[in-house]
Amino acid sequence: MIVNLTSTTLYPADGSDFSSFAGTVLATSAAAEWNTDDQAIVLGDSGFYRVVVQNNVVPIDGFYYTYGKYGTYIDAAIMPRTRYNSTWANSSLPDPALDWHDEFIVNALTPAQAISIAVYYSGDIYYHGVYLNALVIVEKLP
Repeated sequence: MIVNLTSTTLYPADGSDFSSFAGTVLATSAAAEWNTDDQAIVLGDSGFYRVVVQNNVVPIDGFYYTYGKYGTYIDAAIMPRTRYNSTWANSSLPDPALDWHDEFIVNALTPAQAISIAVYYSGDIYYHGVYLNALVIVEKLP
């Protein structure tokens, strides 16, 4: 399954876990599905899954600075949180200056286990907020 997660609200860049996404399913599979009501991914069966998350920070204005700590969190992953640190970066739209790629292994203990994905960013932004977006790929491991 591939799902594109886009921010539904502005994120204040305060380092809290952000998980308010609208999901658009780009490709379906028996491995997982996107649950719109719970904003979660529901895994199809028990077993191990590989979850790949490509994230980016999108500013609300055309030119911005970003620096600070950022990462991804998946509640059911064996190692659930990634942490990165960025020094000064700046960019003009439409190209976000800050994007990253994470991979997680999830052990679903029961069929239809739901997993939540959160993104966080804690740093200075020149303006008042950012949008956090993620492209998520889920595949069942053999």
